[in-house]
Amino acid sequence: MSRISLPGPEIADRPTSVLSHRVGAAGLCSDSASDRWFPAEPGNSASDKARQDYELYARAACLGCTVLMECRELALRIEAHPRVRAHGVWGGLAPWERDALRRRREHARRGNEPAESPAVAS
Repeated sequence: MSRISLPGPEIADRPTSVLSHRVGAAGLCSDSASDRWFPAEPGNSASDKARQDYELYARAACLGCTVLMECRELALRIEAHPRVRAHGVWGGLAPWERDALRRRREHARRGNEPAESPAVAS
């Protein structure tokens, strides 16, 4: 297990419109073929290896992106809405990793635990 960081307050405090503009303008994904960012996700019954391979792909796809944390924050905001899921790779993370980060943030906001306490598998 390794730690996956939540975006810091300098990013988390930015308006969604600013994040969206920055990610759309400067993200590695902004001028690439869209299928690269939406690889087939392993199903719920997929092996741990298949999920790990997807996670490694997500890291590699976003390696060197200058707006990685803005993208991660944007995805967490999008997915905070009930019944909404941002499919594919966002912020160098697989969807289930973003789910875990979002839950960690929600617990921290309710005072249940520090935002950076548990590690998220990667």
